[in-house]
Amino acid sequence: MLRSHDVMLAVSPWVKRFSPLISQGGVVFDLACGSGRPSEWIAGMGHQVLAVDQDISAIKALTNPLISSKRLNLEALDWPLADLQFSAIVVTNYLYRPHLDQLPGMLQDGGVLMYETFAQGNGDFGKP
Repeated sequence: MLRSHDVMLAVSPWVKRFSPLISQGGVVFDLACGSGRPSEWIAGMGHQVLAVDQDISAIKALTNPLISSKRLNLEALDWPLADLQFSAIVVTNYLYRPHLDQLPGMLQDGGVLMYETFAQGNGDFGKP
């Protein structure tokens, strides 16, 4: 299990750089949250976080009460979160193009989209 100090070191520099732009009072959506490093970082800033993934076993181990998790298939034919709005959406190391266009419409006015994913040619070195 990651300790807070480990999360500070392990969270993406991209998330660290842009997370101060998230306004207080809304919920942050961590899409394809994985182990929850961005969720824990952002919750540590006082934001509520909805962490979503197909496998939420790692995120369930986190004890921050500002983090709630939901198990969803993010690659289903129908986008499962279409009617929700967030103050920010955070995506790291995940790319599924068929639902990418849904994200901007899920942001509240002034919301922040932080999307860090793979560049073209990355497949030569690893996933995806």
